[in-house]
Amino acid sequence: MDVIDPIVTSVELHFPPEPMAIMFTSCAHLGGRYTFHEGVRERFDAMMKTDRLYLASLGDEIEGFLAGFRDASAVTNQVLPLKVQQKILSLYLKRWSDAGKCLFGCSSQHGGQWYEREVGLNPIKNEFQNVETPYFDGRGIVKMWVGEERYVLTVAHNFKGSSIYNKNHPQRRATLFDYPSADVAAMGDKHCYSVQHMADRVDEYLEGLRATPYVWHVQVGTGKTGSDPYTIRGWQHGFLEWPVLVFYPDRHLIKQCYELSDLEWML
Repeated sequence: MDVIDPIVTSVELHFPPEPMAIMFTSCAHLGGRYTFHEGVRERFDAMMKTDRLYLASLGDEIEGFLAGFRDASAVTNQVLPLKVQQKILSLYLKRWSDAGKCLFGCSSQHGGQWYEREVGLNPIKNEFQNVETPYFDGRGIVKMWVGEERYVLTVAHNFKGSSIYNKNHPQRRATLFDYPSADVAAMGDKHCYSVQHMADRVDEYLEGLRATPYVWHVQVGTGKTGSDPYTIRGWQHGFLEWPVLVFYPDRHLIKQCYELSDLEWML
């Protein structure tokens, strides 16, 4: 059963000793009525054309509303049938996998959890397994080696916690209480963009327990940028902003960029 349905909680990734970058994506909502499909496609295409740039998916890859969903009007939020949405994702995954670009995926509500509750299996997880890409059923730890330099990331579709004052509260909660060794905590779900870089582990750093005192808290935006009635009822419009972090091999250093064109001088 573990072969058919492996439960992955951590992965170890190795990269050559040269700078590399990860584009954190979430909430693409492929097939959604309010999804900015042209922008999503443009971003994916640019990623494919950029050397040493990889993709990490934090969930909600498709719109994923099922017939009989608790809010029947939600089904009108999709312009493509569920099977077509899944097929689009499978084509993207095949393309990314063939290029060695996709690092992992994460379980999420739109990304298979509702389906899993109905029938006991997650078709999105199956799509990632089909291209032999790690898939986290919950929170995950990524131990990443860039040359001889090790970075620790904790990732999830959503961590516990929320705050109206700090969009990165769940990530900071995760690094404070659950993953104190992490250099990066990244999640999606909230459809908004926010990245914090802070010295949050000074004592451990001074005692030689960490390479740096710095921690990155990454909140990923969404491809669902239209006037979704459910979203605008209580939240702001979604924003297509998928942050990119650059990792270096010769010292423990992480940098962020907003535009993929900036990677020309960072990699």
